[in-house]
Amino acid sequence: MEWEVQLAGEAFDLDQLVLAMAVTDPSINSTERGYMLRYSAFESLSMHQEVRDVATDLLKAFNGIVCLLLGSRQTISVASVAKRDAEGGWDALITMHETVRFRDVLDTSVTQPDGKATHHHAADPAAQWLKLAVADPNVAKVFRLLAPPPASWATLYKVYEVIVDDMKGPACISQAAWATERAMGRFKHTANSPKTIGDLSRHGTEPTEPPAAPMPLSEARSMVLTLVHNWLRYKQQSSTENVA
Repeated sequence: MEWEVQLAGEAFDLDQLVLAMAVTDPSINSTERGYMLRYSAFESLSMHQEVRDVATDLLKAFNGIVCLLLGSRQTISVASVAKRDAEGGWDALITMHETVRFRDVLDTSVTQPDGKATHHHAADPAAQWLKLAVADPNVAKVFRLLAPPPASWATLYKVYEVIVDDMKGPACISQAAWATERAMGRFKHTANSPKTIGDLSRHGTEPTEPPAAPMPLSEARSMVLTLVHNWLRYKQQSSTENVA
């Protein structure tokens, strides 16, 4: 059965995803009816609500990907679910409506020695990352945690814990030069210190002495997002090697 899911969100994010995912599975395309998501997993479903549930679950991880790649502060959501009818038209169930907002687009191009230009779009990794999320619960969880709004201390710590556990300990992370032991120690000490960050701390009381040189939230976000990018690169490489 042929289904399409109309997506609501920022035009910038959706346009970038169209550039990166027009021919992938799942795919996103811009049509006269709006931004449409198609996915092979929809084909075996018979009810609008089933398709909506699968699409909504997929978007939980997808929004983390969009936030990571494009810096989005608004989530992408399901606007409607449509099934192609016997006459070739679309029977739509509208579930919600959101205003589409606009941001500037930033793409890059690289000219090769032979003169050919290669274009790169900010959302290019999205399709591969989504495949990783479908296949790996840890990847899916990290993307769900990173979905807007911007990550808090508690969220960053959860992301850190998932990656450390997946990599079998912080030693592997420092050996791979994704983060230093000192930086990880400062991050954990600060995140656990209510005297340093107040009610945002993971603890209600001070378990040790507060850090002498606490890590600012901006630095914590930078460190954890660097971990995420390196971890995803590692996971993608491992996935490719397993297929080969």
